[in-house]
Amino acid sequence: RFAKWTELCSCLSMLLAILTIFPLRGEESRIIEVLDSLRTAVAPNVECLESLITVTPNEGGLLCYTERWRSREALEQHLDSPLYSRVFEAMELSRQLPKLEFFEVLEVGGLEMVEKVRRSSTRARQTE
Repeated sequence: RFAKWTELCSCLSMLLAILTIFPLRGEESRIIEVLDSLRTAVAPNVECLESLITVTPNEGGLLCYTERWRSREALEQHLDSPLYSRVFEAMELSRQLPKLEFFEVLEVGGLEMVEKVRRSSTRARQTE
């Protein structure tokens, strides 16, 4: 898992696709099943850096499906593939309009960013 994060941080840029679904009552497991089948299918694609499903067990609940892609071309190929119809299948099981967002991340930081910010903050406090 740590090696995967290191790989993500070493990319110059990446694209994120984030789908948020508000499951109809009783459809949570079906949505997870559909999204997990998609996740399993994209896993061998070296251009897909990561895909994951997040479940928020709050009142009403929601599910998030996130994919991280190495290039716009790879993401666009994925969006145009028959495989992507599974996203639409999952979206149909949402009780309200699902949210689908795409982000192009131009700079990625990891723990070194936290260290840099905290070091700067410490220096600023020491000079006060």
